[in-house]
Amino acid sequence: MNHPRGASLRDGALTVSRIYDWFREDFGGNEAGVLNHLRQYALPKLRDDLQRVEDIADYKYDWSLNDVGDAS
Repeated sequence: MNHPRGASLRDGALTVSRIYDWFREDFGGNEAGVLNHLRQYALPKLRDDLQRVEDIADYKYDWSLNDVGDAS
């Protein structure tokens, strides 16, 4: 989660991996739970920034991470 694909802030808007939406129950069951999880495991700079965040602006997932390429 300490990689920009996990959580990133731009102009105060938090974007997190869609995994936090898909598996929300594993991260507290709601948006507040996800935010608490992020704050708990974030590195100091991100943790400080997250203290000012009240909600998640967007969820994203990089589907290219699943590409295995051409096996031929």
